[in-house]
Amino acid sequence: MTPDTIIEHRGLRLEIIRDDDASNPEDMTDSPVYLVHFHRQFERCPKEVPFSNINGFREFIREGASEEWAVFLVTAEIHGGVSLSVYSDVRSFDPDERRSLGWDTSLVGAVLIQKDPKYWGDDITDDGFGEHTWEAVAEAHVAEWNQYLSGDVWGYRVIDPDTGDELDSCWGFYGQKHCIEEATYAADSYAAARDEKAAALAGLVQAIKDIGDDDILDEAVHGIFSEQASSVNNEGVEAQVKFLLQAGYSLDAIAKMVTP
Repeated sequence: MTPDTIIEHRGLRLEIIRDDDASNPEDMTDSPVYLVHFHRQFERCPKEVPFSNINGFREFIREGASEEWAVFLVTAEIHGGVSLSVYSDVRSFDPDERRSLGWDTSLVGAVLIQKDPKYWGDDITDDGFGEHTWEAVAEAHVAEWNQYLSGDVWGYRVIDPDTGDELDSCWGFYGQKHCIEEATYAADSYAAARDEKAAALAGLVQAIKDIGDDDILDEAVHGIFSEQASSVNNEGVEAQVKFLLQAGYSLDAIAKMVTP
């Protein structure tokens, strides 16, 4: 799995990778917002909408949709790929306007938004909910679909470059910028924990040095690694403490071991 982008951040390596197995936006959420489209190169009709084919769609639009749905017609530019755009609120749609569309642009799709208070709250109006408009909801939905259709969906891996260990990973981020932000946030969390542990280790090592008696550490290392204990003990307190940590001791246990 070859990264598209590699970022060094706080001593960790962030690998940003295109998500080739990404789910479409509607599989990633329970929001009642649905894209439909009936073109031979891009056809989609979710089971949640009130029709199942192009004829049903046309009849639904001809009747002015319904009070239960906010409907925005969608154009698709299909020319070596699919690019969607919100075209018109169905309530203001003029069929004659279609004559101005380009040869590679189709108008056989829509975004349907189910206007149900259980999803949006009780302050629903014909134009939106709260401070949000249905048009803005449709625009955001189409933007996510465009990212999906263009392959702009990503995942990240946070790698410890010293060990090669994968510390964290996550997938399904729409937009590389969003993915990088989340990867950086995850790396910050691991780096903070690493730095805190390093500070605690350094503090314990210094405390043991201040005491000036590391015989107990010598004995502890010898008890675990008797055959080559001297090679660890000769490297000093820091090496001894790191060895004991690797052997399963905690910093607190080591501190109690050497504290009078």
